[in-house]
Amino acid sequence: MSAGSAMSALGVTAVLTGLTPGITYDFRLVATNTRTTSYGANTIFTTSSTGSAPTVATDAASGVSTGAATLSGTVNPNGSDATYYFEYGTTGAYGSATTPTSAGSGASTVGVIADLLGLNAGATYDFQLVAANAYGTTYGGNLTFTASSATTTTLVDSPTLALPGDRVTLTAAVSPASAIGTIEFSNGSSPVLECAAVTLVSGSATCVTSFTVAGTYRLRATYSGGTGFGVSTSATRLSLSTSQRLGRPSSCLLRRSSTATSRSSTFR
Repeated sequence: MSAGSAMSALGVTAVLTGLTPGITYDFRLVATNTRTTSYGANTIFTTSSTGSAPTVATDAASGVSTGAATLSGTVNPNGSDATYYFEYGTTGAYGSATTPTSAGSGASTVGVIADLLGLNAGATYDFQLVAANAYGTTYGGNLTFTASSATTTTLVDSPTLALPGDRVTLTAAVSPASAIGTIEFSNGSSPVLECAAVTLVSGSATCVTSFTVAGTYRLRATYSGGTGFGVSTSATRLSLSTSQRLGRPSSCLLRRSSTATSRSSTFR
């Protein structure tokens, strides 16, 4: 660092970190200008041998889905540079760990997190927070979480007599049937009136609504996810066409298209 170009002496300082407790260090000051280099006298100091390992607590996992989760906890470095990481795995032996990350060198508690990806759906994971500084390593205690089970949502359609304004029944099924939560029926990206949050009952959700404007509606069903179950959206989209023709009775013709992922219902 620069000492300037003044003709008088000035004080200079440097802060050292990451030193080992209970060790004696030699040091000296060196200064250089365009004419020469000068060396100060050698001096020694000994770091304190008293200190504490980090204080650590593991907190509950959050944001748990079919393949991801966020782990969190708290670390107090107790005044010495500390790093932390999470151990995790499908047994108490863990087997995997997040990348070690600095927790600083303060003397107060800080919150720490790590995101996990690529988890096995439906698997139960053990995890714990670990932190270390020059005085030792502390383990925060074991907790568990279960990655959400994968789900499949299917939009089910049935032949229905309908004209614009008539009541139409929409039904969706979610597998496994033990899934809890709600279904949103939508037309494109817009929720269908009265069908934005239909509660699942034994893996099925039904909503009765109407389409007042003649035309084609691209419908799908999305499962919201619930405790232990992941979000899913129907792969099948129901193309529902309504029309009004004067002088003819209402009838319904259900057609199955050649494409496995779509079906069409035409009302006339």
